[in-house]
Amino acid sequence: MGRMRKQTADYFPHFTYKGRTLTVLENRWGSVGYTFWFKMLEILSSTEGHFYDCSKKTNMDYLAIMALTDVDTANEILTALADMGKIDAPLWNKRRIIWCQSLVDRLSFLYSKRTTDIPKKPLFDVEEQQEQEIEKLPDVPQDKPIKTEQKKERISKKEAEPKSQAPQKIKYAEFVSMTETEYQKLVDKYGEQKTAMFIEKLDNAKGAKGYKYKSDYRAILNWVVEKVQNELQRGGCENGGLNADRRYSEQPNFKPSGGFRKDG
Repeated sequence: MGRMRKQTADYFPHFTYKGRTLTVLENRWGSVGYTFWFKMLEILSSTEGHFYDCSKKTNMDYLAIMALTDVDTANEILTALADMGKIDAPLWNKRRIIWCQSLVDRLSFLYSKRTTDIPKKPLFDVEEQQEQEIEKLPDVPQDKPIKTEQKKERISKKEAEPKSQAPQKIKYAEFVSMTETEYQKLVDKYGEQKTAMFIEKLDNAKGAKGYKYKSDYRAILNWVVEKVQNELQRGGCENGGLNADRRYSEQPNFKPSGGFRKDG
């Protein structure tokens, strides 16, 4: 059995300088404010997912005991931390959940050495996820702003739409794959001989230099066509040139490969 992938930390960076947070906490609550801040960070670090649920009375009692204070004072300090942006205000005000993004950011070095992903801010219902999706939607110019309900409806419709399957790509060379439609467009525009030269050029470049493209067809249009055309105009022999064009024309029965389909 493999090792369990945990989202906890046995330690966190403790900087020696006193910033705005500790200054405010100590000025208002004395040593209790200082103690509470670091006890809270210790608990968050050792808790799975690095968030702490204070909606459970036993959890809130435990936090207060560990911070050497009472529950009322702990609530006052946490509310102040939310106002200062040191803990996530919506999670605290709505859910009584403590989430400290700055702590998680400081622990990123630890997770960079693990196979476990660094924890993300917890979401507890579909509505919260939709609100995050709404923020990503582009603004649509119109006389009246889109209401939240309308944006949610757009998201629901988008998720309900069936996703069309991408056309199957065919392997025309060891490192070059395209759809039949893309290949035919090249043939219609440049002819079979030049299309074969384009494919060979891109195949050699990817094989020799490790190039990777999301679309080999677009790569051919972006630079391979121009490269091959220039070589043909110069009459050079580098990577084929006019000799390559002549080589194909001298073979009356030449026909580029139709690709290798992958069964299944």
